[in-house]
Amino acid sequence: QTVPVAARTVGVEEELMLVNPVDGRPASAGNTVLEVAQEWLGPDGRIDHEFKMEQTEIGSSPTVDIGALRDELLELRRGVASAAGSTGVHVVAVATSPFKVRPTATPNERYDRMVEMFGIIARQQLTCGQHIHVSVNSPEEGVAALRAAQRRLSDRLQERKGLAGLRIEVEGEAVSARGPPRAWRSRPRARPA
Repeated sequence: QTVPVAARTVGVEEELMLVNPVDGRPASAGNTVLEVAQEWLGPDGRIDHEFKMEQTEIGSSPTVDIGALRDELLELRRGVASAAGSTGVHVVAVATSPFKVRPTATPNERYDRMVEMFGIIARQQLTCGQHIHVSVNSPEEGVAALRAAQRRLSDRLQERKGLAGLRIEVEGEAVSARGPPRAWRSRPRARPA
């Protein structure tokens, strides 16, 4: 028996890298690009700062209409690309920079806490992503969906030859979703050479 389910709203959030158009290296232009983009597209929160000054973020409105979502994302991408171009930088949708970079954290209380909590990882990372948000009807439904996804991911990881779980090592220490080892949080920041 089929049970009817209400349509779920979907929204997309994208982090885009700001780069020098000549050499492709990340450019610390987040504030300038945001200011111009908001002048052109409005200060409605669909364009915002991101963790690093070498990034900008766009976010669609939640909708059940996938065609409208596509149109809005195109409008936002084109608008932020034009705004960035007018300031002398380009936007690119990439996971990370292929160049060695010393990213600059965006001045913000939340981001300051992230740098304090995640130490060297937060200071050195410059990653961008696309996040798809889907509505849920209750906290219980959300938890159930996360548990199901976790089980599937765990099963897939275990299927891989010799892989009993996922572990990332940085400087010889394991990093987990709980954050970096406490020792990293108190390490002094690396100074540019």
